[in-house]
Amino acid sequence: MRLTQIERKVRKEKTRLSVRYTVITLAIVVLLMASFYLIYSRSIHDSFDASIAQRAASIAGVLSTKEELTVETLKSMNLSQNPFQTSNEIIEISDAKGTILFSSSDAASVKIVIKSGSFSSGAYPEDVNNQIVLTKMRAYTSPVEQRPYYVTVARTYDDVDGVLRSIIASFLVIIPFVVVITGLVSFKLASLAISPIEESYRELKQFTEDASHELKTPLAAIKANIDVALSKDVDETQYYRKKLSVINQSVNRMVNITASMLYLSKLDSQGIEARREKVDVHALLEEARERFADAAQNRTIEVGVADGENLEVLTSREVLEEIVDIIVENAVNFNRPGGKVTLAACSARGVVEISIADTGIGIAKEDVPRIFDRFYRAEKSRSRETGGTGLGLAIAHDLAALIGASIKIESQEGVGSVFTILVSENSTKLQ
Repeated sequence: MRLTQIERKVRKEKTRLSVRYTVITLAIVVLLMASFYLIYSRSIHDSFDASIAQRAASIAGVLSTKEELTVETLKSMNLSQNPFQTSNEIIEISDAKGTILFSSSDAASVKIVIKSGSFSSGAYPEDVNNQIVLTKMRAYTSPVEQRPYYVTVARTYDDVDGVLRSIIASFLVIIPFVVVITGLVSFKLASLAISPIEESYRELKQFTEDASHELKTPLAAIKANIDVALSKDVDETQYYRKKLSVINQSVNRMVNITASMLYLSKLDSQGIEARREKVDVHALLEEARERFADAAQNRTIEVGVADGENLEVLTSREVLEEIVDIIVENAVNFNRPGGKVTLAACSARGVVEISIADTGIGIAKEDVPRIFDRFYRAEKSRSRETGGTGLGLAIAHDLAALIGASIKIESQEGVGSVFTILVSENSTKLQ
């Protein structure tokens, strides 16, 4: 199907929004991951330092209980056999001058700066593929109580780095899934955001097509009658009066269509003011009956107002009157000869219900959901015969929304219809 320029722009905008949502969401996810990594890294390093300090203090406590500390004594203590020791740990004991008396490693000493009660960093030389590589270590020096000795415990960052690398690897695995899921969700959100625009465009497009079709019919009738009149060499006034009458009917229909379209346009742009006032509902229905009495009599249709409570409602009289007129006019036009139209009103649970019932042709069940669509006609040929524009009920629906009311339909094909206007709130009985 060929897309219009507007549809292409809408799709382009949807894609652009999807990409934007994805990028923003991904940036937030990456920021959260980075924050988690930094916080966890800080926490694991603090825990790492605490374990080193605790280990050094524990060994210093043991040494403080020995009467004499010699190299032989230190070697015989098997300090490196502590069950909490790891393979990445080195223990060194030195005197006040910095001379190392004991080291748990056979390799060169850890290159650190001994500073009692503080952490420091050092380097441990390792043989990796016949090359000496200095491995970074973290060390803590603890003094031996009442002895001129210091215990230094140093550990590599292998365990810490391993955990952090695992976290980074997990993030790298998760991010592609986040991108895919975010992309799908973003496209869905973009579709939801653009959906009202697409719906408005479809309605506008359908409205334009329907309006063009409705105007085309009377224009075609006008042109056909003019062409026929011009082609005839007739000098009879009655003949031309007949043709002009048909043209006049077509023009009137176009006037009605354009007037209805302008009215709908005002409704859409909220250009109609609804002034609130107290409205006597029974009097309003009686006035509607009188307005359509002649049209109903010409079709031998009886229009009556049922007896009921005197009600008043706080709303716009002009708007409510227009809604009632539209529905009553349809009830008369789409009725059968000898039929009836009954207007009634009642109040239930703070809602005024104004009903217009007819014994007309009714509405098919499948047509009811679309009865308020613009230019929609359940009975197209009958509607054109009566001069209908297909906009009346659409106008009534929008007018009802303007005053906070709603319209309910009950209809049975071949039996008749009941339109009920529900005006909620501010409804009280007349005193």
